[in-house]
Amino acid sequence: MRTFRFWLVLVSLIIILIHLSGHDEYGILLMFSNPLILWIYEASSAFRQAQIPVGYYYVTALLFWFLAGSLIDYLIKRIKHRNRS
Repeated sequence: MRTFRFWLVLVSLIIILIHLSGHDEYGILLMFSNPLILWIYEASSAFRQAQIPVGYYYVTALLFWFLAGSLIDYLIKRIKHRNRS
């Protein structure tokens, strides 16, 4: 079985490829798959007015899901280790 880190990054990569192919014309799937960007976008009107390159969205989405998957994997490993003791 692969780790959560693997699967979350893979799903994020697939969403990025869908966006790059033009099937996510308005970026809705990309925005909802990246909670960090969505939260900042909704919290700040200055962020909405800034012309931020889409590459930053891709990098933050991959980084966010990599870190989230790593945290989930760590917690699962810790719980399994605690149950063995």
